[in-house]
Amino acid sequence: MYESNLNDLLSGLSERVEFLLRQHGTLDMKNGDYWMYGIDLTIPSVDVLVFQTINLTPDLVSDCACLLDEYSEDFRLRFIEGGKDGKPLVPLGGLKLNRYGGEPI
Repeated sequence: MYESNLNDLLSGLSERVEFLLRQHGTLDMKNGDYWMYGIDLTIPSVDVLVFQTINLTPDLVSDCACLLDEYSEDFRLRFIEGGKDGKPLVPLGGLKLNRYGGEPI
C-alpha cells in the first residue's frame, strides 16, 4: 500500500516538474534540453536527464525546489547529465535537489 501511494505522489511531482521544464526549454530525447527519465522509489526521486546544462538555470532550480515544499522531506529531484543516446553519462553527474538546496551527484 505504501509503495503505491509513494508512486502516486512521485508521479504527481513528475508531472509538475515536466510542466515547469517545458516553460524553460524543450523536452525531447533527441535535440532537447531535458527528458523526464523516470521515478525512483528507493530514493525517492524524480529523475530528469539534462542535455543542455546551460538551461539548468538558478531560476529553474529555485522553482523546482519550491515544488518540493509540498512533499515529504526525503523527496528529491535529480538532474542527471545525459548523453546523445538518451542515457545518463557514466560516471553519473549532475545535481540532486531537495527542498533545502542542492548538492552534486
